[in-house]
Amino acid sequence: MLALCEVQIQRSLGNNVVKVEEVLHLWSMPLVQTYLINGDPAVLLNRRSLSGHGKPGMSHCLECERGIQDEACRFYSVECKVRHLAQFVVQDVLHV
Repeated sequence: MLALCEVQIQRSLGNNVVKVEEVLHLWSMPLVQTYLINGDPAVLLNRRSLSGHGKPGMSHCLECERGIQDEACRFYSVECKVRHLAQFVVQDVLHV
């Protein structure tokens, strides 16, 4: 049985964001940079164009190369994570 759920997409400084607690049951958020939006952890849905490479020594997104504040994270946004992982799925399918 498919249960419907509601996820509220919010705008913050021109970016589409969702609260982590609203999407945890849909997909896993590890390795995606989180930000505090109105006191709640949130993730960016879309990647942004690259404007600079961040501070020297800063971690960078594996997909878009933007600087990431949290060294434990590997992706700037949900889109970056999906694009990166999709490469491996396509490679897997082509090798079958």
